[in-house]
This record gives sequence, structure tokens and C-alpha cells, in this order.
Amino acid sequence: MSTEIPACYCLKYYQMKSKNGFYSLLGAGLILIVAHGCKKDTEPEVVIDNDGNKYTTIIISKQVWFAENLKTTTYNDDTPISNVSDNAEWTGNTSGAYCWYDNNVTYKDTYGALYNWHAVNTDKLCPTGWHVPTDQEWTDMEEYLVTNGFNYDGTTSGHKTAKSLGAKTLWYSTPTVGAVGNTDFPDYRNKTGFTAFPGGDRYDFNGSFTVMGVVANWWTATEYSNTPTSGLIRSLGFSDTGIGISAFPKGYGLSVRCVKN
Repeated sequence: MSTEIPACYCLKYYQMKSKNGFYSLLGAGLILIVAHGCKKDTEPEVVIDNDGNKYTTIIISKQVWFAENLKTTTYNDDTPISNVSDNAEWTGNTSGAYCWYDNNVTYKDTYGALYNWHAVNTDKLCPTGWHVPTDQEWTDMEEYLVTNGFNYDGTTSGHKTAKSLGAKTLWYSTPTVGAVGNTDFPDYRNKTGFTAFPGGDRYDFNGSFTVMGVVANWWTATEYSNTPTSGLIRSLGFSDTGIGISAFPKGYGLSVRCVKN
């Protein structure tokens, strides 16, 4: 008999294991604790970065994701990340850097920091034991959500999972059926617990900040093969029903999520 636990149950099991000292599923039998979705009645794991920031996590299939955007100002080897507030200095920068939207640190707790791809490419941006997800890891997550009923209409084909990933607040409103910025299908709003807020971005060519409230953009760890000066990104827009994919120049400032190794 297989002893693999369905991913959405794993976090509850691990908490049970640590409290009760069960180190094997074999023996007395397998007890499954039924949970709705991927986090609703589980106790989240807490991860602490080198700045002391705490992050909750969610489990989607076999992946463990941060449930909020990264906000560290220090690499996981304790090296400081350059904070670049000046627009001219941000433009054309080819080393790792971060900033807060509008250079306003009050956005930190909700939206996290904006990083260029050069910071991502150090492989030291996420806490030790975690990494910036590749484009394939995003694809694996999306495909799992589609086939397991996280499309806003409950179907198991097509790509309509944006509402299940988006936070319930701070998005521009839209009448588009099933979109992140529409309050329809309330049972599917942030069903995964991913809690994506529309943190905007920072242009690479003039350093200006744009589209807060409109879109959430995240770097992947994958370079765009057709244009080595660009990296692949994933995005949610307020009027989108699915996860977007695009290629942005590496100098853009975008949000980052971490996934467990």
C-alpha cells in the first residue's frame, strides 16, 4: 500500500508528527485529515529570512510556496542587496538590486520588495532551503490547480485559476467574468491562499513605478532563451482569468515568490 499523503494534507500531517512523535505512516495505519483546498484548516509553516521577516507558506501539489512576496534586503549569505532609489542609477544597472514601490517602505508588508533579475540570478535571494521558482515550476503549479478544480467555474480544463490565486482586496475592479478584480464566484476568491496582491513594477528604462493595483508580476529563475537580456515572468492582471507569462528585460523591478527546494 502506498504511504504517500496527498499534498494538500501534508502540512497538517507534519504538524501532527512533530507534536506526537509519529515518525512513520506504517504500523497502526494511515489517518488522513481532510482539508478543503490547500490551506484552509492547516497550520502554516513559518519561514524566517536573514532580515528576520516571517513568511507563512501554502502547499500546492508537491510544492511548498511562500504565501506572500519576498521582502528581504539581504541575501541568504548575509550580503546586503543594493537598495537603489535613484531612477538614473536603477536604469541600466546590471548587478543585483531592490527597491520599495515608489521608494516607500510602508508598502513592504503588503507587497514586498521589487527586485531586478540580477538579484534573482545570484541564487541567494530566497532563504536557505528555498529558491525562486523556475518557469516550469510555475507551470506545474498551474496545471495542478486546473486539474484539481481551482478554475473559477470549477472546470478541470483551460486556464482560469487567477481568481484562486489573487487576494480579495486592493485590485482594480472589473466586470470581466471570473477575473481577479471581479467579486463574482466568491468561493474561489483566493481559494489557494496564495494571496497575490497587485504590487506593480519598476521600469528598467527610466526607473519609474507603475501599475500598482493593476497587476502582480513575479520573476521566474528562467532566462528567456530567445533574448538573453530578458527573463521569463508570471503575472496576474486585475481583468485576467488565468496566469500570464511573458519576458521582461532583466533590469525591471518585479516581485518574487519563493518555493521550497
